[in-house]
Amino acid sequence: MFVINIINFINCCVKMPHPKTIAFIHPVFPCGGAENVTLEIGRVLSSQGYRIVVLCERLYSEIMPPDSPIHIAYYTVRKPSKKEHALEMIEKIRTLGIDVLVYVVNYPRHIEWIRQQTGARIVVANHGMMYWQVFSKIESLRKKRKKNLWHRLRWYFWYRERVKSADYYLCRVQRTYRSLLWRVDAYMVLCEGYRSQLIRDLAPDEATQRKIYVIPNFQHPHPDPCLQKEKKVLFVGRLTHADKRVDRLLRVWAMLEPQMPDWELQIVGEGEELSRLLDLADRLQLRNVRFEGRQNPQPYYDRAAILCLTSTHEGWGLVLTEAQTNGVVPIAFDCSAGVHTILSSDDSGQCGVLVPPFNLDIYARELHRLMSDECWWRTLQQNVLQRRFPLEDTCKRYKNMFEA
Repeated sequence: MFVINIINFINCCVKMPHPKTIAFIHPVFPCGGAENVTLEIGRVLSSQGYRIVVLCERLYSEIMPPDSPIHIAYYTVRKPSKKEHALEMIEKIRTLGIDVLVYVVNYPRHIEWIRQQTGARIVVANHGMMYWQVFSKIESLRKKRKKNLWHRLRWYFWYRERVKSADYYLCRVQRTYRSLLWRVDAYMVLCEGYRSQLIRDLAPDEATQRKIYVIPNFQHPHPDPCLQKEKKVLFVGRLTHADKRVDRLLRVWAMLEPQMPDWELQIVGEGEELSRLLDLADRLQLRNVRFEGRQNPQPYYDRAAILCLTSTHEGWGLVLTEAQTNGVVPIAFDCSAGVHTILSSDDSGQCGVLVPPFNLDIYARELHRLMSDECWWRTLQQNVLQRRFPLEDTCKRYKNMFEA
């Protein structure tokens, strides 16, 4: 009895460490690649003693993957864009005992107030390329000009000249990045190229530079990829104009289809551009193009020899690493440091084809070479199969960021 009392006394006097609670904040969950990364990172960190929470504005539980980690807790909460919403967030942080807030996609507001009231560490995980907001703003303005006469007049007399160089919006976005870097506790980017770009453009001091962490997205290796491919070229992704620009791919295909009549282009995905892309394919009189809709891409990776991206901007391009691990050779415009990192040469050699943005003639020439030169294609296939972005390395980097 005496020994038991001593143990109880020690337990009362010594504060036992509790597992660190990490909250990932998403606008909608789940819906895409960033959410899949959160699920997998959460699974691993949970097994290592962390408690993982997902906070979101809208939770679609009916489309949660069946193998999602059951030990991750989900809570629906509004983003703190208004003061009263921030109060809800503060109360949620206190109730759940959250130590670290990781904003994924969302822009954090009221950072100082939330940190002061809760003591939580504020982290921003940027899963896009630097300054992607400039492209989004310009595309939004171009869409608005089609609405009515008022928006058309505003476009021609106010926005058109600013959009031509994009410098006006770039300067505004860079000011936002600079302010955000100064206020958060850590800022995550996907590759060293993005970190270098931030340091070059924003010239932060040494303390702020240490807040920038490079954490690439992981890719699970395929245990037994199908290497006997068919004469198929593949696109996988959203059919949207602002970023993906599948219309460019159709125009490239129009140059190649007469020369390579036994090849087929398969487009897997859906989106707002579908009807316009169908019209464009009809106008270009393309015969060997198949719009497959939203499908499980794995059977297409098994058969396709080449994956094409013609995007204006890509943060990382998960389809590129998915193609590599399936032995599908990717070709893309060199539109961002993320795409460059994935496809550029490493210890295994050249890991895809990078095309100067946004030259359709060079793209068509490089794609034709892949389709017609089997020896070159086989060399690249062996290279891409050796490309590695291990989950263990990604999780280790997340832990270092959380524990800093």
